[in-house]
Amino acid sequence: MLLTFILFTSIASIATIAPVYKIRKLLARLFYIPIIGWIFSISYGLAVSWVLLTIFSFSSSTAGLSNLTATLIFSGWLYFEHKKLTNKRSKLA
Repeated sequence: MLLTFILFTSIASIATIAPVYKIRKLLARLFYIPIIGWIFSISYGLAVSWVLLTIFSFSSSTAGLSNLTATLIFSGWLYFEHKKLTNKRSKLA
């Protein structure tokens, strides 16, 4: 069960992060406005999760939980990308 959870989470994380990896700096700038940034990242992650659950028929509760975990991983990833941008700006100033 744990192996299945880790496998589904890694697949969902890759499916969530890969399409937006090249525009990550633009998305990370959304976190300058915290509420909008979190709403966008959570809604995007849930949309990708819905696509994965619908198209690929991941119908177990483990798949749903791993998709929600992947959404949180995506939001955390964007948050840390935002932190990297702010650290670079503070070092330049």
